[in-house]
Amino acid sequence: MAKRINSFKNLCQEDQIALLKGGCTEMMLLHSVSAYDPDKDSWKGSYLYLTRRYLQARYGTCLGSSIYHQLLHRLAHLHHLSEDHLRLFLEVNPTQVEPLLIEIFDLKQR
Repeated sequence: MAKRINSFKNLCQEDQIALLKGGCTEMMLLHSVSAYDPDKDSWKGSYLYLTRRYLQARYGTCLGSSIYHQLLHRLAHLHHLSEDHLRLFLEVNPTQVEPLLIEIFDLKQR
């Protein structure tokens, strides 16, 4: 997708790789600091409570509660997608992956 951005295409390959690696790192960091508690296999209660109260204050009790439940459903779906992605990542054969992806995800030859 980044290759569709003209400014990105104008950068040297080394800068493109640095930006892509940095973006991947930021995405992984954002994902890792989410409020998911793996010990309890649930989202941390205080974050859930604050999120629900914020949404209810912002959109009203009824709509805020509805948005909150939709958000919980989407977060659970995202967690499952993340598990699937990790499983696929661990099964990747580096000889069948593009060099850029090998560099970004630091895949080693087996």
